[in-house]
Amino acid sequence: MLMYGVGAVTCGIIAGYYKIEFSLGALYIVTAFAGLATISKNMWTVVAFLILCSLSTFGSVGACGYYINTLVRGGILSDSCHGCLNVFIPFCILAGITFMAVITSFAGLVYSCHGWFSLEARRRRTSVANRGQPVIVTTEVAMR
Repeated sequence: MLMYGVGAVTCGIIAGYYKIEFSLGALYIVTAFAGLATISKNMWTVVAFLILCSLSTFGSVGACGYYINTLVRGGILSDSCHGCLNVFIPFCILAGITFMAVITSFAGLVYSCHGWFSLEARRRRTSVANRGQPVIVTTEVAMR
């Protein structure tokens, strides 16, 4: 995701077209850092990664549709420089980057859902929640 964020910002700078690229690149970079933070297996980092992956997935699907629609209709080429390769090629790369980001962020979404809803995570959450309660141990001794 970090590479996708840097790639989206770079292609946006090369094309000189800043509608979606910078916000999408920033979202990818923040999602990548949240993914690195899940190494700690803290509950809130997994939740943050879950939310950011879902935002990245929906944002990538919308941006990918926008880039493909713009390339097919030729709107970007008629607006700026009538067929410049310095606009067409970065837009093709952006379409590829966002498509790969859809797949990667969806995989992160599945990973974080698995981490949040797994049986081991539930046990860990309940054991942490019950840690403040006193533990009563009863034993039975047979008298002879």
